[in-house]
Amino acid sequence: MKKLLLYKGYHSSEAFQTFLRAVEQETLLLFLPPNLNDYTFLDKLFYDHIETLGELWEKSPESKGAGSSFLKDKPLCGVFTSGTSESAKLVLYSKENLESSILGITHLFKDLEVSNIFCYPQPFHTFGLTLGYTSSLLKNWPIHFADGKYSTKHHESWFEKVEDHTLTLGTPTHFYDLIHWVKKNKLQPKPSKTCIIGGAKVEKDLWYEIRDVLNIENPSIGYGATEASPGVTHLAPGIEPQEDGEIGKPLP
Repeated sequence: MKKLLLYKGYHSSEAFQTFLRAVEQETLLLFLPPNLNDYTFLDKLFYDHIETLGELWEKSPESKGAGSSFLKDKPLCGVFTSGTSESAKLVLYSKENLESSILGITHLFKDLEVSNIFCYPQPFHTFGLTLGYTSSLLKNWPIHFADGKYSTKHHESWFEKVEDHTLTLGTPTHFYDLIHWVKKNKLQPKPSKTCIIGGAKVEKDLWYEIRDVLNIENPSIGYGATEASPGVTHLAPGIEPQEDGEIGKPLP
């Protein structure tokens, strides 16, 4: 029986364990954004049974799953585009897609001896799914996140979990919010090795505040596109940006 896993929810142990199970069983897993209510995409997929997981379902989708022709590359998981097209579109990644992208990015961090990840971006975003969940699996790095919808508790969790060899993943908004929270509460974060700021244009001043306020020694900036690759260009860890929006160098 060919099963399709649909996860609709926020960061949680269940979300991450579902990802690990999908990889082990080679079952297609789609992480759905909370506001998605159009399930016509299911008509293009081939499956015998749908398993719905996560805390955000109001009702289970109905579809016969008649399609099959474009699944030749055995996709492992999928997310929807978020802002790069007029309407949300499903993008599927094969195991090879994920491995090549992740290994190309994490190679930049080999000298920093990263040993764990703190992940702000949710798993229904490419950033959270690939650099968060997939990097944790491929590199055997324990992953930390706060359960549920983005809130102040994510900053509290980061402050508690961050350590010397932590790689923090976040968008500019996450880091601006974290900096504000740290300053407001007059906290001194423990020193950590590095981070990836991605998902939107990065201001030069943000890079310096991450280094000086958050005590992250070697910030880096990464850009990708959901429908192209999780990683397209990267400004390597510790390299200071010379201008706002600097994109670094193309990845392999």
